[in-house]
Amino acid sequence: MLVNASKTYGDKVQEYSSPSALEGLEAKHLSHPTDTHPALSERLRAMKVGIQDVAKEALDVQPTQPAIELILGPQKIEEEISDTYQHLLADRFDIDLGVAVAGMPKAE
Repeated sequence: MLVNASKTYGDKVQEYSSPSALEGLEAKHLSHPTDTHPALSERLRAMKVGIQDVAKEALDVQPTQPAIELILGPQKIEEEISDTYQHLLADRFDIDLGVAVAGMPKAE
């Protein structure tokens, strides 16, 4: 069972944050139905910088003062949101949370 989706996401971002994650990024264009922004390469070119010029900042995924510290009791809030979201998804996709998934403990 997912306890804290934001923490899980943050942990994965830290795990994959490396210079290799930026390789070829300028050449990629990810389409999205509601995103009308220019490709990253176009935006960087407009600012007269390349990916290597912003790599250090882009890979800084552990700021010294993260915004989450502005919220009182963020861990409990995130766990409640994660639990609610998980139950909404389970209801929407007819998933029985009482059934153990491979490698995960059974839901309570």
